[in-house]
Amino acid sequence: MKGIFESLEEILLSRRDFLVKLGWGGIISFLIGSAIATVKFFFPRVLFESPARFTVGKPEDYSFGKVNASYKDSHRICVVRKEDGSFFCVSLICTHLGCTANWKPSEGIFHCPCHGSKFDRMGINFAGPAPRPLDRFKLDHTPEGELIVDKSVIYKGIFGMNSDVIYPQSLLKV
Repeated sequence: MKGIFESLEEILLSRRDFLVKLGWGGIISFLIGSAIATVKFFFPRVLFESPARFTVGKPEDYSFGKVNASYKDSHRICVVRKEDGSFFCVSLICTHLGCTANWKPSEGIFHCPCHGSKFDRMGINFAGPAPRPLDRFKLDHTPEGELIVDKSVIYKGIFGMNSDVIYPQSLLKV
């Protein structure tokens, strides 16, 4: 029996040896974590966004009284041409929680899929939890006649107000 206990004592660690190994394990883990954090520091997290100013075609590309949703995926905007020929650019970012609203041509409305907010084709909210109308962006044209959207100039929608009236500069008459 004496031989079994001697080999068992060789396998088992004393409390002191266990605590020493646990301490060294913690120090090594800390140093490895610090090294990883240091390396990640040299690779900053950058959000690459589309440019604030971009062209969206010529006025002839847009039909009277229609909403063009071809820039929904790339820029989260729609370009609307009114019956009188004037243009405006509406942001598709819902004013409730920032989801991307969809243009529903069969119903003639913008519909937010997240919480059900609905906006008419002028961007005015009429259903759902959205607190105000959709925002608009500045729309201008180049000397060559192309339409340019400037997302750095925002016309905030105000509850109960028509954006055409409070922001006449948001309309582009061609």
